[in-house]
Amino acid sequence: MFDLRYNKSRLILFIWLSLMFFGTARATFSQLPETETPKTASLGVAAIALLEQVEIGLTDAKSDIRTGIIEFSITLSQSPIEAPSPVADVTGLAVHEETGYWQIRYLFEGERHFYDVKKRNKMELNGVSIGSWQESHLQYEMDMDAKTLLFQEHTDTGWRRHPLQSIPSGDFRLYYSPRWWIWPHWNATLTEVLHPDKVVAVKQLHTTEDSNVYIQLDETVSGVNLTSEIWLDTEKAYRPIRVLVHHRTHMKTPPQVEVLPGLTIPSQTLIQYRGTRWKYELQQFEQGLWYPRRVIREESATIEINDETRQPETPPIFRRAILEVHRAVFNVPIDEKDLRVTLVQ
Repeated sequence: MFDLRYNKSRLILFIWLSLMFFGTARATFSQLPETETPKTASLGVAAIALLEQVEIGLTDAKSDIRTGIIEFSITLSQSPIEAPSPVADVTGLAVHEETGYWQIRYLFEGERHFYDVKKRNKMELNGVSIGSWQESHLQYEMDMDAKTLLFQEHTDTGWRRHPLQSIPSGDFRLYYSPRWWIWPHWNATLTEVLHPDKVVAVKQLHTTEDSNVYIQLDETVSGVNLTSEIWLDTEKAYRPIRVLVHHRTHMKTPPQVEVLPGLTIPSQTLIQYRGTRWKYELQQFEQGLWYPRRVIREESATIEINDETRQPETPPIFRRAILEVHRAVFNVPIDEKDLRVTLVQ
């Protein structure tokens, strides 16, 4: 008979590896049905007015930037795959292995965008392994009005152009765009993100250094309780200074499943907590125009067994990505040819 006292660590290790690295959880576990809970009490008049002020501030900040050239890098690191939590060095700090590095030059004018991407990685930003280290040089020409993407990659024989594609395209990663980092809900409109049916709290926070607005959004997506917390700096063009997205998922293992050779366990209720944190360092590039100079994205997770009342402790960070802006200029003329890939006949 399976003894949870002595084998819990082995079970959690197996589940961790399944969820984090091998993607087998969908085939092994089933989510427990959850009852849709009614929305928290409606926002008060003051909160609704503050939310409208935030939407106006975010819209104005976006309209203040019409063109731009941004040169930045992304560094990805992750704790060793063999361990269910980051290994610590002699200083007690978590040790992460570098798994990817990207150098990107991004130009835009209105709805037209150009990306020059040089990368060396063995893992995608979401943790999907691509095997051994790979290097590539990619260019993208994007027209958001026409929803088209022109893509080419450099090979041993020169540039190889791909056929014109529609957006969204599997050949383009959203995290190549600084906009994805600035606003984590990159593929949703502002109205969709800050919809009154999702927002459960809006507060004005006053500190000694700045004036912030805190927004909390709660929703249930595919049976998962998803909570987003956003801190905006109203004195710095309503840019986010911190974002936390976290959720709890209840899952149930099949009865008498053999998780390891010779290790068979009865059905268990598993509570998985996952969190993603964004931290921002803002810089003023011109009067009233604020933009992130550095963004840190950290992912963490933990699993509890048959303990629905216990709140998850702050779990260790198992994956970290850091965006560094090396050069940025805005509202400058952009040459037409610089928004196009160099086509090879």
